[in-house]
Amino acid sequence: MAMQLTNHARVRMQQRSMRGEDIKLIEMYGTPVREGYLLRRKDVNKEVALLKRRIHRLERLENRAIIVENNCLITTYPASKSTQKKMLSMRNGR
Repeated sequence: MAMQLTNHARVRMQQRSMRGEDIKLIEMYGTPVREGYLLRRKDVNKEVALLKRRIHRLERLENRAIIVENNCLITTYPASKSTQKKMLSMRNGR
């Protein structure tokens, strides 16, 4: 459910170069306080570290494939360029 904005909040957001997505991020990752949410350096560092780990895992998994049938993992392997090309050309035939 989207947070409702008062006219005052819309004006302040515009004056302070804040977008709706910025508000969502503060709400998602900030520390709850009595008045609302506070996005502290500690909160930012925690989320940045998580994102860096995810980026590292994604880079490590580049050019890997998993084969799935009926929602069951059959195998996983490194996919060569030719295999990738073959797989990508077949995806429209699904």
